[in-house]
Amino acid sequence: LLAIQACIDAITEHQRLNTL
Repeated sequence: LLAIQACIDAITEHQRLNTL
């Protein structure tokens, strides 16, 4: 499911930005 993959990718990127 590409939609779920895209959602996970967005969440992962958001978490990475939060880590900074």
